[in-house]
Amino acid sequence: MKKVKRTALLVGLLITIVLPSGYGQPEKLSQSLLTKMRLQIIKDELLLSDEQMEKLIPIYNQYIVDMERCRPMKGKCSSDSLTDGQIRTCLESIFDSHIQSTTIKKQYIAIFAKVLTMRQVEKLYAVERMMKERACEEMRRRERPQPPR
Repeated sequence: MKKVKRTALLVGLLITIVLPSGYGQPEKLSQSLLTKMRLQIIKDELLLSDEQMEKLIPIYNQYIVDMERCRPMKGKCSSDSLTDGQIRTCLESIFDSHIQSTTIKKQYIAIFAKVLTMRQVEKLYAVERMMKERACEEMRRRERPQPPR
């Protein structure tokens, strides 16, 4: 239970820093700071030793770079001024990005397994999903209109 609370606190901190409310524009955090925060959450959740973390850090950093390369462009398909052909191309690009992302995740199973047990690899992907879901929840929460004070 203590581990869950600590992880929730770290994820909340990560979200708060990345998505501060207030003036409408979220502050930009350096990618290295975000990665360090992610790695701390991963270390806590997977109960990794310092030796395992030393081996995992360069692998995880490359994983993040590879995943960023296949991130789909957001909001490009929603314009009313696009032709049907442009919408089709856009949608195909988004789905191609999903395929690339899944392929990268599948390739990294073996790479992560050089440092982690298979249970830890599975948990790593579960923690990644959890961080993404919490960030999405926070973004949705912040998009809702705030009641007047």
